[in-house]
Amino acid sequence: MSRMTRHQFLATKQTRRRTNRDTAATRLLRQMKRQLVAAGKIEDPVNRPPKYEWRWQLGSDFGHEAIHGIVQADTRSEARAFIKRELGIPKNRRLPMQITIEKVPPCEDSRNVA
Repeated sequence: MSRMTRHQFLATKQTRRRTNRDTAATRLLRQMKRQLVAAGKIEDPVNRPPKYEWRWQLGSDFGHEAIHGIVQADTRSEARAFIKRELGIPKNRRLPMQITIEKVPPCEDSRNVA
């Protein structure tokens, strides 16, 4: 068996580095989406306002004042992430059990979204 030259070795490494069909399709899809957003044909999901407001409260145990607030998010899990960030809780930790999260009804929504 003959020994490979440096050029042949590098050529084999380059063929291994090529993206597969799925990755190429994903990249193409992202590129097309960016072009459609730039042309104004579709709405950019990043720059649109969240759909709902979520009210949260950390219960008032032992006579302490309750900690509360309102976050804007599309889903409850996204709201939980925002609340964690507000309270300074790391991502890999759970929210306290005493916390209550509820969706603000549209009539009480401060953004007046119908």
